[in-house]
Amino acid sequence: MSHDLREPSGGGTAGGSAMRSWAWAALAAVVFVATFYFTYWVPFSLISSRIPDVVAAGVAVGGALLGAVAATAFFWRRGRTWREGARRAPDATTRSLGAYAGTGALAVGGLGFVLGFFGPIVFTPASNQGPLLGLFVTGPGGALLGAIGGWVYGVARRRAG
Repeated sequence: MSHDLREPSGGGTAGGSAMRSWAWAALAAVVFVATFYFTYWVPFSLISSRIPDVVAAGVAVGGALLGAVAATAFFWRRGRTWREGARRAPDATTRSLGAYAGTGALAVGGLGFVLGFFGPIVFTPASNQGPLLGLFVTGPGGALLGAIGGWVYGVARRRAG
C-alpha cells in the first residue's frame, strides 16, 4: 500500500509536500519558543524593581508573546515561496538593501549568539558568566557584521544584475 505525501493541491513543486509542511511548522514552533524565551529573559528581566511584580510579569509575558508572534509570522511569510516549491531566488532589483542587510544580520547574529552562548557552557562548564559572551559580544557583533555583509552583498548583486 503506497502513501501519497503530497498535499491535496497537487503536490510536486507547485504545492509542496506534507512532510515539508510538517517540517516547516516544526521550525516555526522552534522560532516561536526561542523568541519567546529570549525576549522574556533578556529585555524584560531588566524591568525595574519599583514596578509591582504582577505588572512586571504581565508586561514581560505580553511583550514576549508579541515578539514571538511577530517573529513567527515573519518567518512563516518569508518562507512561503520556499514551502510552495518556488526555489527561484528573487530578482536583485526587487529586494531592498535593507532586506539583504536584515537577512545577513539575522543569520550571522543568530549564529554568533548561539555559538557565544552555548560554546562557553560546553567548553567551560564551571564558568558562571560564559553565556554573557553570546549576549553582549558575539550576538551583537555578529548582527553588525552580518548587516554590513548583507548590505555589501546587496550592492554587489544590484551592480551585477
